[in-house]
Amino acid sequence: MHGGYIDVDSILDKGTIFTIYLPASMKKYTPVETENPSELHRASGTILIMDDEETIRNTLKGMLEFLGYRVLSTSHGQEAIAMFQETYNRGETINAVILDLTIPGGMGGRETVQALKKLYPNIIAIASSGYSQNEEIGKYLEFGFSAFIPKPFRVEDLSNALHRLDKT
Repeated sequence: MHGGYIDVDSILDKGTIFTIYLPASMKKYTPVETENPSELHRASGTILIMDDEETIRNTLKGMLEFLGYRVLSTSHGQEAIAMFQETYNRGETINAVILDLTIPGGMGGRETVQALKKLYPNIIAIASSGYSQNEEIGKYLEFGFSAFIPKPFRVEDLSNALHRLDKT
């Protein structure tokens, strides 16, 4: 999706070399301003995360737990909706959802947030993606998200995004 390619050179019983080519961006990088980059905002509550990659789910879960949150996680949209409904039906609150925009072969973040908004109009939803060309990135508010956080992100970025949303 980035317009690059991978080259592989392999020699039997010697080894393999993978070379990854990605095009350079012509866009000027503008760092995201943070309130205080070294300050972490600790909180409580429950956050539901949806990402198709287990490593990302586990990393994000660790970051959120470090910040004080209880975390529920899933790999696709249908399960995220079901998990949200089950939690709500038990009388528990999910304070926010963090949804990966791109789920190969499944319901991604855009479809999931729209379904959740029909059931729970005031849900706080954060879009997350590692793809810079995704149309939802520039239009995340139009699609029902409250914020966008690009991958990869640091615990400080996550902390500041959640803190800003908590203040609104």
